[in-house]
Amino acid sequence: MSFTFVFSLYKVVMQNKINVSNKLKIKSFELLIFVYP
Repeated sequence: MSFTFVFSLYKVVMQNKINVSNKLKIKSFELLIFVYP
């Protein structure tokens, strides 16, 4: 396990977390738009 491997893996995981959270935010935002009015 080299440091570069761990670092690249960490970067991929963080990118995935950001993508998932953005998708969740967009979904909840859409739900608010559809439900609130």
